[in-house]
Amino acid sequence: MKTPTRRIITSLTTAANLAVFVVPTNADTLFTRIAGMGTPIPGGRGNFTAFNPPAMDDGVVAFKGDGTGGQDGAYVYSNGSLDVIADHSTLIPGRSDTFAGLGEPTTSMRNFAFQGVDNADNVGIYTVVDGVLDVVADTTTDIPGTTGKFTTFGPPSLDDAYIAFAASNVSGIYTNVGGTLHVVADTNSGGYLSFGSHVSLDDGRIAFQGNGSGSQGIYLANGGLSVVADRNTPIPGGTGNFSSIGVPTLDGGTVAFDGGGPGGTGIYTAKDGMFDIVADLTTPIPEGTESFLGFANQPSVDQGNVAFRGWGNTENGIYAKIDGTLMKVVDLNDKLDGKTPSNLWIGPEALDGDRLAFLAEFGGGGSYGIYVATVPEPATFTLLSLGGFALLRRR
Repeated sequence: MKTPTRRIITSLTTAANLAVFVVPTNADTLFTRIAGMGTPIPGGRGNFTAFNPPAMDDGVVAFKGDGTGGQDGAYVYSNGSLDVIADHSTLIPGRSDTFAGLGEPTTSMRNFAFQGVDNADNVGIYTVVDGVLDVVADTTTDIPGTTGKFTTFGPPSLDDAYIAFAASNVSGIYTNVGGTLHVVADTNSGGYLSFGSHVSLDDGRIAFQGNGSGSQGIYLANGGLSVVADRNTPIPGGTGNFSSIGVPTLDGGTVAFDGGGPGGTGIYTAKDGMFDIVADLTTPIPEGTESFLGFANQPSVDQGNVAFRGWGNTENGIYAKIDGTLMKVVDLNDKLDGKTPSNLWIGPEALDGDRLAFLAEFGGGGSYGIYVATVPEPATFTLLSLGGFALLRRR
């Protein structure tokens, strides 16, 4: 059953709620504040008090936000306004009760997907496609390919109107690509014993992490199943084979992942059997004085560009490889709204072409903000419109 989703639009003035500014140490990167601690909660009470890392696609930013009194919801920023995707006043499709909790939303082609929880802690996966809220699977849904019903879910991955997700209670990967919910891979076949909780869907293809007896790898479902990288794969530019492989993200046939082995760890891409190093422990940190010592799990990939979090001894930030050039986006030495961040996060769907949505924390906790960085590209000039604002920058 489909239920029209409630649309609440809160107008935000540029001066009061949105800021476009330049980081002094990286004058080519422009930042737009999407929401902060002083931003009113659309359809809620008071201002936001916390956020989760955002997702971005087609110029739209989706994020989970919290407020006082147990408020939380999934929200979207588009064309200079904040809207509600779903919150505690949103009716659950086919039922008379409302959501009691919301997970981090993702977005694709201005559609949305998220986890939702009811008052009895039953969870489900939901989409908003063309403005209509619908349930994909919940605890009343039969598990494809086996008996029983779903009990828990991993975060959904969305591509246009289609969705893929992992269900941890049965250790399987599922999708509705093609119009009906079906199994992609599960522990009943293929020697899999478990799966990573995050999957990535793009153009009908699904990348996921699978684990077997003494094995671990990233696999691609595209009509059949193929290996992207596993413990038999030589580390690009390194020594030996991968011994650990993180959660993948997928776009345009390019799979990005973090992997480690005898020589250390790195961020890599794979496409059509060819591997590329985005950054590893021999890579100098852009605008820094040292090389990387570590990386956060699950980079973001879009149109062949890759963004990730990395750090050295004294340097820590978000970096991106745009058109083959590695550059800094923002680090803990920069200022956002005149404040120096104490921590930075990106999600697996953070990158949208040369724009990247991220979460910043200030003062070691208690103050947060969601921003979009427009990452420069070398040797070009462009006039770009973001959320209704024309931004002139050097690319």
